[in-house]
Amino acid sequence: MAVALFVTLGSTVTGVILDRSARHRAGETGEIVAGQVAARITNQFERSIGAIEGARDTVQSLHRDGVRDRDMHIRLMAETLKQHPQLFGISMVWEPNVFDGRDAEFANKPAHDATGRFIPYWYRTGGKIALAATEEYNDDFYKMPQRTHRGFIMEPYTYPIDGKRIWMTTMVYPLLENDRMMGVIGGDVTLDILQKRLDGMQMPFDGSVALISKKGSYLYHRD
Repeated sequence: MAVALFVTLGSTVTGVILDRSARHRAGETGEIVAGQVAARITNQFERSIGAIEGARDTVQSLHRDGVRDRDMHIRLMAETLKQHPQLFGISMVWEPNVFDGRDAEFANKPAHDATGRFIPYWYRTGGKIALAATEEYNDDFYKMPQRTHRGFIMEPYTYPIDGKRIWMTTMVYPLLENDRMMGVIGGDVTLDILQKRLDGMQMPFDGSVALISKKGSYLYHRD
């Protein structure tokens, strides 16, 4: 009986130690995998952020050098979108009469509003890209960079595209000259495209990923 008790006790202690060791190793492995997944997701956003930062730098440099060609800026935006398939759209909103002081001449023309304000927006539709005037920009999209003079990623929101409301998030940066706010430039990533990309990521150990915004909204979840 003593021997049986000793063997039973020894087996129990060994089992507990092995279980703790296995849980510890699983936890370490989980942290490594989570870090790798987070890096892959971050990389997807960094490519988009890099594209918009590059476009912002180019636009600011052109304006500083006295280049006021609206058509050229519209073509620049289109080329940026073509070169970065991870982006759904790219928009630019200038302060009234700041781009070249000629807003009234462009009233109601493509990429402008009724006052001629320069607000071009390129977006993807039907396998092509299309040009429109930016809509619904009098919210955080414009006011946050105007207030902080810094870029940020917007909370998930819907935006009208070809008669439908599309869920997306946008990376927005201010256009500055001598610390003066001239306008903003932003790049859109739709949540359905983001979901398709993250759905394609292979998770070990039957793991799953959730991407949550700063305010607690889901940008991605497999359900």
